[in-house]
Amino acid sequence: MGLYQISKKIIVSLFEPEREQDFRFLPFIWLGGVYFLGIFLWGYFLGWRLVPFDYSDWVNINLPRLDVIRDALYYGQLPLHSKYIISLHGIDRFFALPDVITTPQMVLLRFVSLQTYILFDVFFFFSLGFAGLLWFRRHYKLSLIAFSLLVGLFSFNGHILVHYAVGHITWAGYFLFPAFFALMIKFVEEPPDWRWVAKVSFLMFYMVLAGSEHHFLWLLMFMGVLSVVEFRKFFWGFAAMVFSGLLSAVRLLPPAFSTSNFYSMGMKGPLSSYSSIDIPLKMMISYSAPGQNAYFQLPWLYWEYTLFIGLAATIFLFSFGLLPGLWNLFKANALSRTFRKFLLPGLFLFILSIGKNYEMLRATGITIFYGERAVSRMIIVPFVLLMIYATVNLQQWFNTHSKKFYILVGLSSVVIFYQLVDDLIVWQVKNAREAFGKEFIDVNYDLALNSITNHSDPVYFMALGVGLAITLAVSIFLIWQAQRKARHNQACAALK
Repeated sequence: MGLYQISKKIIVSLFEPEREQDFRFLPFIWLGGVYFLGIFLWGYFLGWRLVPFDYSDWVNINLPRLDVIRDALYYGQLPLHSKYIISLHGIDRFFALPDVITTPQMVLLRFVSLQTYILFDVFFFFSLGFAGLLWFRRHYKLSLIAFSLLVGLFSFNGHILVHYAVGHITWAGYFLFPAFFALMIKFVEEPPDWRWVAKVSFLMFYMVLAGSEHHFLWLLMFMGVLSVVEFRKFFWGFAAMVFSGLLSAVRLLPPAFSTSNFYSMGMKGPLSSYSSIDIPLKMMISYSAPGQNAYFQLPWLYWEYTLFIGLAATIFLFSFGLLPGLWNLFKANALSRTFRKFLLPGLFLFILSIGKNYEMLRATGITIFYGERAVSRMIIVPFVLLMIYATVNLQQWFNTHSKKFYILVGLSSVVIFYQLVDDLIVWQVKNAREAFGKEFIDVNYDLALNSITNHSDPVYFMALGVGLAITLAVSIFLIWQAQRKARHNQACAALK
């Protein structure tokens, strides 16, 4: 076989999953290359620990909070109160804010520097996101090209990059979106049970531990609307929502006893939303460097609005995501039946991010809804869903069209990747620090000192104790129910 024939077969195998077996190690090499390229790009974006995180929300909020955990591990103290009250929005109760990070991997802070830990944490969550996207590759038989395009769009769009650039390490929960959507697809396509409820609840609990309480609320709302759409399964959807909250009680109950602080922090203030439905489209293609505004005026900070993926990727999402989604809305194929169930939940979050629509939720008086002021952010949930749907449709298109389009799609993918990487280079922390370093620093902390200032606080301690008891009890219940269901299924399988 000549070089031309081999090259042709390799190209075809990149677009047709069933042809991957022609080259035994190609999938492993390609997928490994995509994963490690992603690791490299995130490391480059974060400056490989060589650029200090001494600007914007890195130093104003999240570094001091990480330092509290590090001091707790070093001095052997519970991090109940902190002297960094500015990073906690004016209170000293460390667990009284739902977006404080308390993930298990934080034990590494006992052994590594804050910058090293941040690098590890981003690598870890990127890996979770990559693993979640692999589920979609298996479930929908995505080719190597389609999967790589999905990884690029999900992992390096402007929304996630710019939030990390300004210090929003609590956006780690974003990387759990693929796992969440995989569970929602199972909810639609299979009969849910207690194992499904347990998986959703523990995933949502981990999202809360990651400090991603905003993402937690958005996904709860998504799941609530989906449960209404799938009304025959409403009990299971509602159970997943309730147990997600109960399992997270250790982190959500203490803030519930500090509602006055939320009101005093201006949670009833103005909303940051997209003023019209055309602005999200503009933010997908508008290019802006740190310190510059977009070519049209925004009422709040740029990173609360950006969805940058570039013109080529925007055309891709509309051509294979939005337009096919509307065209295939009432078709009877399995793909349409599944994804049209997500139309209403996704549209609900999209509508909430536009204008003053979110006010209807704040009008309920429910405290958790006051935590959302930058409501433009929640558009990222339907945005990610659109990425997934477009990629699956792209693969369906590969399966039914001539191979002569492969080169065109390949070149388009290169253009998309180039625009994503170019945006990453522009917004890397080195450039963001240079643009925002002096403008956005509110305080200077001495992170070398012990930050823990524990003192008597009975109400706060009661909330922590009750929350912990609820979390432990619900954990035991969910594990017991999941194992009970697994044993039942095994027994039924043995009888067949």
